[in-house]
Amino acid sequence: MAGEGAPPPPQTGPPPRRGLVAALVYCGLCTSVVGSLGALLIPTISEQQNVSRGTAQWVLTAALLVGAVATPVLGALSDRPTRRTVLLCTLGLVLLGSVLAATAQSFPQLVIGRAMQGLTYGVIPMATATARAHLAPDRVRSAVAALSVTTVTGAGLSFPLTGLIVQVSNYRVAFWFAVGFTALALGAVLLTVPGRDPSAAGRSARLDWPGAALLAGGLASLLLAVSQGDEWGWSSPGVVGLFASAAVLFLLWTWHELRTARPLVQLRTLANRDVALANVSALGLGAMLFAGSSAVSQLAQTPRSTGYGFGLGLLLAGLALMPSSIGSQVSNRFVQVLARRIPIQRMLPVGPALICLDMTFLTFFHDQLWQVYSGMFVQGLAIGASFVVMPTMILAAVPPEQTGSAVALNQVLRTLGGSIGSATVGALLGAATLRGELLPAEHGYTLAFAGTAVGCALLALVLLLAPALHARRDAATRTAPLV
Repeated sequence: MAGEGAPPPPQTGPPPRRGLVAALVYCGLCTSVVGSLGALLIPTISEQQNVSRGTAQWVLTAALLVGAVATPVLGALSDRPTRRTVLLCTLGLVLLGSVLAATAQSFPQLVIGRAMQGLTYGVIPMATATARAHLAPDRVRSAVAALSVTTVTGAGLSFPLTGLIVQVSNYRVAFWFAVGFTALALGAVLLTVPGRDPSAAGRSARLDWPGAALLAGGLASLLLAVSQGDEWGWSSPGVVGLFASAAVLFLLWTWHELRTARPLVQLRTLANRDVALANVSALGLGAMLFAGSSAVSQLAQTPRSTGYGFGLGLLLAGLALMPSSIGSQVSNRFVQVLARRIPIQRMLPVGPALICLDMTFLTFFHDQLWQVYSGMFVQGLAIGASFVVMPTMILAAVPPEQTGSAVALNQVLRTLGGSIGSATVGALLGAATLRGELLPAEHGYTLAFAGTAVGCALLALVLLLAPALHARRDAATRTAPLV
């Protein structure tokens, strides 16, 4: 039955090349390392490029927008016979963007380079589709589990390394590091990913370009409104117009996808209970995780003179993410063991429940650094659990030819949730900033942690009760008398 047990086996073909799993996991790390470069560099770029903090924020926003828009398209292309070519071209463009960013003599060139780096967000859905197509059924689950936690593992590597590079050199060296990292990923794909994919034989290479354009426009409008709402004003004509534009474009996209013969995303698949729960979890967890980690990161870098901050530099602030990376690896192993004994769906509420406990703890205890580090470790446990469960549920519910597009949509929802969580924390901290002050009062962080805890509690409750309600409804349908 769909949703129970392991993903359906891939179609038969030649055995995978040696090192394929390692190469795909390295590509996943490339996504996180390259994608997260902008976060810690904003203050430095603002100073060295002589632009405001709000303008410098575009080195993060540009990559996020391009990633959200490109990921569904790249995911759909990875379900077609051109999968390897698309993966190589994507990594090649990311490499070119990294070179542009590293050699930028102007801020616009830097933003263009970062925008091209945003294509890396589409790599994990492509790697997941590649793993499903070329690996034996008993290896697919472990490969997908390893790919799923590369986002947090890569961030745990990227943040402290970026902080160290900026402290001993300059931000350009960080982008040159991205050049080397991406070049190795490109070489690994060339050596290990098979050029021929028998499982994709007979599939049309055509892409639903009208659907891609409508979805790209809707996502770009929505993410731009969310990311710029604080700076432009939530009631400003620009933000209201972007929200309205997003709503219209999403409605048109839904209408188009339900009527076209070869849609970009099979929307009817979203009605599957497991796919729907995985996507609800992605949106909610993306918001809660980003809200919590954003508050922790800002708290760690707040000067000690405020009476509540820790005054950590870039390197030590980056190291604060290491416990999260360790926690994700630990829970990743546990989930893989437990998945052999209990249905994977039952583990979906575990992630938000752990974050709820973590944020509840930080609401009352965040005046010692060990408390913050402990909280990040528990957050890592939640990430490792949830990010393994979601794609595994999706792969068990969708056919192989929809793997890339289904996983890509789940990742886009996670990104969208992250933008909402970031904007929410920004609004809470902004409201807690006293007039004439540059930094928020401590109660702003308390509210951010408490709000995240409440949100996670509600999400865990929904994920816990939804299967039972669904089963009760099915039982009532089966026993209802025929009229």
